[in-house]
Amino acid sequence: MGDSEVLEFYGDSVLNTIVSRELYQNFADSDRDRVEGPFRSRYTEGELSQMKAMFVSRDHLAARAAELGLDKYILYGTGETPGDAAREDMMEALIGAVAVDSDWDWSLLADVVDRLIHLQLEHVEEYMKESCYDRLNRWHQKHFGCMPEYIVDRNRRTPGVETYDCTLKYLVPQNDKGIWTAQNIYVQQLPTRSAGREYVAKKAITFLQTNGLWINLSDAGIEPRQEDAINQLQELFQKKYVEKPEYYFEERDIPGAEWYCTCICSGVEGWGTASSKTKAKKNAAFMVLRHLMMGQ
Repeated sequence: MGDSEVLEFYGDSVLNTIVSRELYQNFADSDRDRVEGPFRSRYTEGELSQMKAMFVSRDHLAARAAELGLDKYILYGTGETPGDAAREDMMEALIGAVAVDSDWDWSLLADVVDRLIHLQLEHVEEYMKESCYDRLNRWHQKHFGCMPEYIVDRNRRTPGVETYDCTLKYLVPQNDKGIWTAQNIYVQQLPTRSAGREYVAKKAITFLQTNGLWINLSDAGIEPRQEDAINQLQELFQKKYVEKPEYYFEERDIPGAEWYCTCICSGVEGWGTASSKTKAKKNAAFMVLRHLMMGQ
Protein backbone atom coordinates (compact mmCIF):
# COMPACT_ATOMS: atom_id res chain seq x y z
CA MET A 1 0.00 0.00 0.00
CA GLY A 2 1.40 3.38 -0.99
CA ASP A 3 1.83 6.52 1.07
CA SER A 4 1.81 10.26 0.46
CA GLU A 5 5.45 11.14 1.10
CA VAL A 6 6.30 11.74 -2.57
CA LEU A 7 3.20 13.90 -2.99
CA GLU A 8 4.29 15.85 0.09
CA PHE A 9 7.65 16.49 -1.62
CA TYR A 10 5.96 17.83 -4.76
CA GLY A 11 3.44 19.83 -2.76
CA ASP A 12 6.16 21.46 -0.67
CA SER A 13 7.97 22.49 -3.86
CA VAL A 14 4.81 23.90 -5.43
CA LEU A 15 3.87 25.76 -2.25
CA ASN A 16 7.28 27.44 -1.98
CA THR A 17 7.23 28.39 -5.67
CA ILE A 18 3.71 29.87 -5.59
CA VAL A 19 4.40 31.87 -2.43
CA SER A 20 7.68 33.17 -3.89
CA ARG A 21 5.86 34.19 -7.09
CA GLU A 22 3.19 36.06 -5.11
CA LEU A 23 5.87 37.89 -3.13
CA TYR A 24 7.51 38.91 -6.41
CA GLN A 25 4.22 40.12 -7.90
CA ASN A 26 3.43 42.19 -4.81
CA PHE A 27 6.81 43.56 -3.81
CA ALA A 28 9.22 43.52 -6.77
CA ASP A 29 9.48 44.60 -10.39
CA SER A 30 11.78 43.94 -13.31
CA ASP A 31 12.38 46.45 -16.09
CA ARG A 32 14.72 45.19 -18.78
CA ASP A 33 14.95 48.70 -20.25
CA ARG A 34 16.76 49.82 -17.11
CA VAL A 35 20.46 49.17 -17.61
CA GLU A 36 21.31 50.08 -14.03
CA GLY A 37 19.51 47.84 -11.58
CA PRO A 38 16.83 46.27 -13.80
CA PHE A 39 15.42 44.34 -10.81
CA ARG A 40 14.12 46.03 -7.68
CA SER A 41 12.37 44.83 -4.54
CA ARG A 42 10.79 46.71 -1.67
CA TYR A 43 12.21 44.19 0.81
CA THR A 44 15.53 42.48 1.46
CA GLU A 45 16.16 38.77 0.95
CA GLY A 46 15.87 38.22 4.70
CA GLU A 47 12.54 40.03 4.93
CA LEU A 48 11.11 38.11 1.98
CA SER A 49 12.31 34.84 3.51
CA GLN A 50 10.53 35.75 6.73
CA MET A 51 7.30 36.45 4.85
CA LYS A 52 7.50 33.18 2.93
CA ALA A 53 8.23 31.23 6.10
CA MET A 54 5.04 32.62 7.65
CA PHE A 55 2.88 30.99 4.97
CA VAL A 56 4.70 27.68 4.52
CA SER A 57 5.21 27.06 8.23
CA ARG A 58 3.76 24.04 10.03
CA ASP A 59 1.69 26.29 12.30
CA HIS A 60 0.03 28.08 9.40
CA LEU A 61 -0.64 24.97 7.31
CA ALA A 62 -2.01 23.07 10.29
CA ALA A 63 -4.24 25.98 11.32
CA ARG A 64 -5.64 26.31 7.80
CA ALA A 65 -6.28 22.55 7.62
CA ALA A 66 -8.28 22.77 10.85
CA GLU A 67 -10.18 25.89 9.73
CA LEU A 68 -11.18 24.21 6.47
CA GLY A 69 -12.10 20.96 8.21
CA LEU A 70 -9.70 18.97 6.02
CA ASP A 71 -7.92 17.31 8.91
CA LYS A 72 -10.91 15.01 9.50
CA TYR A 73 -9.98 13.17 6.28
CA ILE A 74 -6.53 12.12 7.50
CA LEU A 75 -6.14 8.35 7.88
CA TYR A 76 -3.77 7.55 10.74
CA GLY A 77 -1.75 4.37 10.91
CA THR A 78 -1.11 2.21 13.96
CA GLY A 79 0.58 4.25 16.67
CA GLU A 80 0.08 7.58 14.88
CA THR A 81 -1.63 10.42 16.71
CA PRO A 82 -3.35 13.52 15.34
CA GLY A 83 -1.24 16.65 15.41
CA ASP A 84 0.10 19.64 13.49
CA ALA A 85 2.77 17.55 11.73
CA ALA A 86 0.12 15.30 10.17
CA ARG A 87 -1.99 18.30 9.15
CA GLU A 88 1.02 19.95 7.51
CA ASP A 89 1.87 16.75 5.61
CA MET A 90 -1.74 16.39 4.47
CA MET A 91 -1.84 19.94 3.07
CA GLU A 92 1.42 19.44 1.18
CA ALA A 93 0.26 16.07 -0.17
CA LEU A 94 -3.02 17.62 -1.30
CA ILE A 95 -1.19 20.34 -3.24
CA GLY A 96 1.12 17.71 -4.71
CA ALA A 97 -1.87 15.63 -5.83
CA VAL A 98 -3.39 18.62 -7.59
CA ALA A 99 -0.07 19.27 -9.34
CA VAL A 100 0.03 15.71 -10.67
CA ASP A 101 -3.65 15.56 -11.63
CA SER A 102 -3.54 18.95 -13.41
CA ASP A 103 -0.31 18.09 -15.26
CA TRP A 104 1.37 20.98 -13.47
CA ASP A 105 -1.06 23.69 -14.53
CA TRP A 106 0.52 26.61 -12.68
CA SER A 107 -2.46 28.91 -13.12
CA LEU A 108 -4.71 26.30 -11.48
CA LEU A 109 -2.12 25.57 -8.80
CA ALA A 110 -1.91 29.26 -7.88
CA ASP A 111 -5.68 29.32 -7.36
CA VAL A 112 -5.65 26.12 -5.27
CA VAL A 113 -2.77 27.25 -3.07
CA ASP A 114 -4.43 30.61 -2.47
CA ARG A 115 -7.72 28.98 -1.48
CA LEU A 116 -5.95 26.56 0.85
CA ILE A 117 -3.57 28.87 2.68
CA HIS A 118 -4.84 32.43 1.99
CA LEU A 119 -1.77 34.34 0.86
CA GLN A 120 -2.56 37.52 2.78
CA LEU A 121 0.13 40.04 1.88
CA GLU A 122 -1.43 43.37 2.84
CA HIS A 123 0.53 45.35 5.46
CA VAL A 124 3.10 42.59 5.91
CA GLU A 125 5.64 45.21 6.95
CA GLU A 126 3.59 45.89 10.06
CA TYR A 127 3.81 42.52 11.75
CA MET A 128 2.77 43.94 15.09
CA LYS A 129 -0.42 45.42 13.65
CA GLU A 130 -3.38 43.32 12.63
CA SER A 131 -4.79 43.67 9.14
CA CYS A 132 -8.53 44.17 8.65
CA TYR A 133 -8.56 40.60 7.32
CA ASP A 134 -7.18 39.24 10.62
CA ARG A 135 -9.41 41.47 12.75
CA LEU A 136 -12.59 40.42 10.97
CA ASN A 137 -11.65 36.73 11.04
CA ARG A 138 -10.98 36.83 14.79
CA TRP A 139 -14.22 38.73 15.48
CA HIS A 140 -16.27 36.37 13.29
CA GLN A 141 -14.76 33.25 14.88
CA LYS A 142 -15.45 34.60 18.36
CA HIS A 143 -19.08 35.51 17.67
CA PHE A 144 -20.16 32.69 15.36
CA GLY A 145 -17.63 29.89 15.79
CA CYS A 146 -16.62 29.92 12.11
CA MET A 147 -14.60 31.91 9.60
CA PRO A 148 -16.17 34.28 7.06
CA GLU A 149 -16.03 32.98 3.49
CA TYR A 150 -13.75 34.68 0.94
CA ILE A 151 -14.22 33.76 -2.72
CA VAL A 152 -11.50 35.11 -5.04
CA ASP A 153 -11.66 34.67 -8.80
CA ARG A 154 -9.61 35.95 -11.69
CA ASN A 155 -11.23 38.81 -13.55
CA ARG A 156 -10.98 37.88 -17.24
CA ARG A 157 -12.87 40.85 -18.64
CA THR A 158 -9.71 42.82 -19.42
CA PRO A 159 -7.39 40.78 -21.68
CA GLY A 160 -3.73 41.00 -20.75
CA VAL A 161 -4.39 42.49 -17.30
CA GLU A 162 -4.44 40.19 -14.27
CA THR A 163 -6.91 41.40 -11.67
CA TYR A 164 -9.15 39.65 -9.17
CA ASP A 165 -12.77 39.85 -8.01
CA CYS A 166 -13.53 39.07 -4.38
CA THR A 167 -16.77 38.13 -2.63
CA LEU A 168 -17.05 38.09 1.16
CA LYS A 169 -19.88 36.20 2.87
CA TYR A 170 -20.17 36.92 6.60
CA LEU A 171 -22.63 36.96 9.48
CA VAL A 172 -23.73 39.80 11.73
CA PRO A 173 -25.40 39.58 15.17
CA GLN A 174 -29.17 39.44 15.59
CA ASN A 175 -30.40 43.03 15.77
CA ASP A 176 -33.43 45.30 15.83
CA LYS A 177 -32.09 47.55 13.05
CA GLY A 178 -33.62 45.64 10.14
CA ILE A 179 -30.19 44.40 9.03
CA TRP A 180 -30.04 40.85 7.68
CA THR A 181 -27.80 38.54 9.65
CA ALA A 182 -26.22 37.16 6.41
CA GLN A 183 -24.25 39.76 4.45
CA ASN A 184 -22.32 39.75 1.15
CA ILE A 185 -19.73 42.17 -0.19
CA TYR A 186 -18.47 42.01 -3.78
CA VAL A 187 -15.59 43.99 -5.26
CA GLN A 188 -14.00 43.86 -8.71
CA GLN A 189 -10.61 44.32 -10.32
CA LEU A 190 -8.26 44.32 -7.33
CA PRO A 191 -4.57 43.95 -8.25
CA THR A 192 -3.91 40.87 -6.06
CA ARG A 193 -5.90 38.23 -4.19
CA SER A 194 -4.55 39.57 -0.92
CA ALA A 195 -5.68 43.11 -1.73
CA GLY A 196 -9.17 41.80 -2.53
CA ARG A 197 -9.58 40.04 0.81
CA GLU A 198 -8.21 43.02 2.73
CA TYR A 199 -10.56 45.43 0.93
CA VAL A 200 -13.76 43.46 1.56
CA ALA A 201 -12.76 42.81 5.19
CA LYS A 202 -12.25 46.54 5.73
CA LYS A 203 -15.67 47.31 4.22
CA ALA A 204 -17.28 44.69 6.48
CA ILE A 205 -15.66 46.13 9.62
CA THR A 206 -16.77 49.64 8.66
CA PHE A 207 -20.33 48.40 8.12
CA LEU A 208 -20.38 46.59 11.47
CA GLN A 209 -18.97 49.54 13.39
CA THR A 210 -21.19 52.13 11.69
CA ASN A 211 -24.29 50.13 12.57
CA GLY A 212 -23.25 49.40 16.14
CA LEU A 213 -22.83 45.66 15.52
CA TRP A 214 -19.08 45.29 16.07
CA ILE A 215 -19.48 45.04 19.84
CA ASN A 216 -22.49 43.88 21.80
CA LEU A 217 -22.97 44.87 25.43
CA SER A 218 -23.54 41.39 26.81
CA ASP A 219 -20.32 40.13 25.25
CA ALA A 220 -18.17 43.10 26.32
CA GLY A 221 -19.61 43.19 29.83
CA ILE A 222 -19.68 46.99 29.83
CA GLU A 223 -22.58 49.44 30.12
CA PRO A 224 -21.46 52.89 28.95
CA ARG A 225 -21.36 55.48 31.72
CA GLN A 226 -20.22 59.04 31.15
CA GLU A 227 -18.19 59.32 34.35
CA ASP A 228 -16.30 56.09 33.58
CA ALA A 229 -16.17 56.45 29.77
CA ILE A 230 -12.41 56.99 29.53
CA ASN A 231 -11.61 53.89 31.59
CA GLN A 232 -14.29 51.84 29.84
CA LEU A 233 -12.90 52.67 26.41
CA GLN A 234 -9.41 51.77 27.65
CA GLU A 235 -10.77 48.47 28.99
CA LEU A 236 -12.25 47.63 25.58
CA PHE A 237 -8.86 48.34 24.03
CA GLN A 238 -7.07 46.09 26.54
CA LYS A 239 -9.58 43.31 25.78
CA LYS A 240 -8.78 43.84 22.06
CA TYR A 241 -12.31 44.80 21.10
CA VAL A 242 -11.19 48.14 19.70
CA GLU A 243 -8.05 49.95 18.59
CA LYS A 244 -6.23 52.26 20.96
CA PRO A 245 -8.28 55.45 21.51
CA GLU A 246 -6.58 58.71 20.54
CA TYR A 247 -7.45 62.08 22.07
CA TYR A 248 -6.84 65.55 20.65
CA PHE A 249 -7.44 68.83 22.52
CA GLU A 250 -8.09 72.44 21.57
CA GLU A 251 -8.36 75.45 23.85
CA ARG A 252 -11.23 77.79 23.07
CA ASP A 253 -12.28 81.19 24.38
CA ILE A 254 -15.83 80.09 25.21
CA PRO A 255 -17.13 80.36 28.80
CA GLY A 256 -18.06 76.92 30.12
CA ALA A 257 -16.52 75.20 27.09
CA GLU A 258 -12.90 76.25 27.27
CA TRP A 259 -11.74 72.77 26.24
CA TYR A 260 -12.70 70.90 23.07
CA CYS A 261 -11.67 67.23 22.84
CA THR A 262 -11.83 64.88 19.87
CA CYS A 263 -11.65 61.12 20.46
CA ILE A 264 -10.97 58.68 17.60
CA CYS A 265 -11.20 54.92 18.13
CA SER A 266 -11.54 52.14 15.54
CA GLY A 267 -12.66 54.60 12.88
CA VAL A 268 -15.34 56.17 15.10
CA GLU A 269 -15.04 59.84 16.07
CA GLY A 270 -16.59 61.59 19.04
CA TRP A 271 -16.23 65.05 20.55
CA GLY A 272 -16.89 66.83 23.81
CA THR A 273 -16.63 70.31 25.29
CA ALA A 274 -16.35 71.33 28.95
CA SER A 275 -14.79 73.81 31.33
CA SER A 276 -12.02 71.32 32.14
CA LYS A 277 -9.82 69.12 29.99
CA THR A 278 -10.80 65.95 31.86
CA LYS A 279 -14.55 66.55 31.49
CA ALA A 280 -14.19 67.28 27.78
CA LYS A 281 -12.25 64.03 27.40
CA LYS A 282 -14.97 62.07 29.23
CA ASN A 283 -17.67 63.55 27.00
CA ALA A 284 -15.75 62.65 23.85
CA ALA A 285 -15.04 59.11 25.07
CA PHE A 286 -18.69 58.61 26.02
CA MET A 287 -19.87 59.64 22.54
CA VAL A 288 -17.47 57.13 20.95
CA LEU A 289 -18.63 54.39 23.34
CA ARG A 290 -22.26 54.96 22.41
CA HIS A 291 -21.49 54.82 18.70
CA LEU A 292 -19.34 51.70 19.01
CA MET A 293 -21.55 49.72 21.33
CA MET A 294 -25.07 50.96 20.69
CA GLY A 295 -25.00 52.43 17.20
CA GLN A 296 -26.61 55.67 18.42
